[in-house]
Amino acid sequence: MTAAGVILIALGAIQAVAGLILVAVRPDDLARIGSFGNIDIERLARSVGVIALAIGSVGVLAGILVLRLVEGGRILGLVLSIFLVLSGVASITHGNGVALVSMGLYGFVVYALFAHASAFRRAGQG
Repeated sequence: MTAAGVILIALGAIQAVAGLILVAVRPDDLARIGSFGNIDIERLARSVGVIALAIGSVGVLAGILVLRLVEGGRILGLVLSIFLVLSGVASITHGNGVALVSMGLYGFVVYALFAHASAFRRAGQG
C-alpha cells in the first residue's frame, strides 16, 4: 500500500505542478509556442492547466488517504488510476510515448489497490 500511495502522491504532484505552470505562463510565451488556426491557445492552455491541477490535487489526496488506509481513499485512487490508464491509452494512440510510463505506474496502483483491499478492511476494524 505504501508504494501505491507514494506513486499517487508523486504523479499527482507532478501533474498539479504542470497545471500550475500552464495556468501561470504568460500569454506572450504561449503565442511563441504556436497557434492552432482559430483556437485561442491562451484559453485552451488555461483550461488544460486547471484540469491538470484539479486531477493532480485529487491524486495527492488519494495518495495520502491510501497511506492512511482509508477505504474511501482506496476507491478514489482506483477510480482515478483507472481513468488515467484509459486516458494513457488514448495518448499512446496519438503518439505520446511518455504516457506509457505513467500508464504502467497507474496500472500498478490499480493492481495494488485491488489485490490488497483486505488491508483497508482490517485497518477500519482496528
